[in-house]
Amino acid sequence: VPVLALHGVTGGGFLWAGLARELAGQARITALDFRGHGKSDWSDKRAYATEDHIEDLRRVFDQVDFGPRPLRIIGSSWGALAAIGLLSERPGLASHLMIVDVEPSFNAGETDVFPRPYRFCGIKGVVDWEVRANPNALPQDVAAFAHASVIQTLDGPWLRRHDPYFLTHWPFRNDDRWQELAALRQHVHIVHGSDSFVRLEICE
Repeated sequence: VPVLALHGVTGGGFLWAGLARELAGQARITALDFRGHGKSDWSDKRAYATEDHIEDLRRVFDQVDFGPRPLRIIGSSWGALAAIGLLSERPGLASHLMIVDVEPSFNAGETDVFPRPYRFCGIKGVVDWEVRANPNALPQDVAAFAHASVIQTLDGPWLRRHDPYFLTHWPFRNDDRWQELAALRQHVHIVHGSDSFVRLEICE
């Protein structure tokens, strides 16, 4: 079964390594880096609205053959919002959508961002921070995520693999996807983490 996995803000395709391991032999996972994240280019114009991600996904579907079976999409946070927008205009692209920990609209503003470090003296500091931030994740997954989420600079420090713009701006906070979500005809599953800051009542 082909699965397209879409990450959230400050994440990357590497986020789905654990999922790929668990579904080995059952599903073929395709995970990409949104613009400004991972190994994808940054936008000089800071064109990082959800609509920009949706446009990138249109190009992906125009160029990538996911095979004959109905595609399933799993989106975490921002990735889910982009998937909702894409499927609202191209419903035939996928048969299932899994929405992980996001609200279709927000009370918080674009600049109401949780503080997080961008620069580290060594990889151990990255791993330690991720362990504290993700206490329920498997240690091997946290370590793999930590290593993949940074890059070492020529003068020594390690930096996050995303545009530092996302330290102060989460553009998806401007979204309102309720109407698009209500109109979807795919099988839609909602996943909510027990320790998430996403409101349970909204997910319900």
